Parts: sequence; C-alpha cells; structure tokens
Amino acid sequence: MIRSLIAALLLCVSASAAQAQAFKVVVNAENSATITKQVVSSIFLGTVKTWSGGVAAAPVDLPEKSDVRQAFSVAVIGREAKAVTAHWLREIYSGRAVPPIQKDTDAAVLDWVRANPGAIGYVSSGATIPAGVKVVDVK
Repeated sequence: MIRSLIAALLLCVSASAAQAQAFKVVVNAENSATITKQVVSSIFLGTVKTWSGGVAAAPVDLPEKSDVRQAFSVAVIGREAKAVTAHWLREIYSGRAVPPIQKDTDAAVLDWVRANPGAIGYVSSGATIPAGVKVVDVK
C-alpha cells in the first residue's frame, strides 16, 4: 500500500516536472516589462490588455490539442486547455473580449512574437529561439 502511494506520488511529481519543461514562454526582445506568472496568465485570459509600459499585449496560442498548449495552460494559467477554450467561448459570446490569435507551429509563434513588440507566446522546450525573441522565466 505504502509503496503504491509512493509510486503514485513520484509519478505525479515527474509529470509536473515534465510539464514544466515542455515549453518556453517567449516575448519580443524589446519587451522590458516585468513578467510574472500572474501577468502572463492574465494576458492569456484577457484580463490584462497592456504591459506595464503601456504597450498593448498580443498573446499567441498554439492549437488547443497541442501538448505544449496543454502544459502551458496547466502550469501557467492553472486550467486545462479545454477550460481555457471554454472561458474564451463565454467571453466571445458576451462580447467582452477576443481570444489570443492562434498559430499552428512553434515557428509561426516565433515569427509572430518577433514581428510584434507586445507579443507573448510559448513554444516547445526544444524550439530554437531566433534573434528578436527572448525566453522569459515565468515564476
């Protein structure tokens, strides 16, 4: 019994560690705003629309079925990707907000972030980060 409990606990810890390593949060290299987990979550849920310096925030998502999006949603927003999609459906229906744009690949996310000063996105942990984009540590 205790061995099973310990094994289950270790499995949960490894899954959490794997999720934490499954993505990198990226912003335009010109972004000098203070970036915390709460700020990132609020930007991706539409409750914060500008960075601390006044630049409009421009979040970009990967597709809902992406494992990277799932890991990001759980680790940063604290909700499953489907729950975030449901949140956005309610916001759209009420006319309050528009969801982040969606790009199909890491490369497309990185291109969007590089081209937009207020952009923020996430990519797989193995993605190569080009000039004009920087990785931020979100805690």
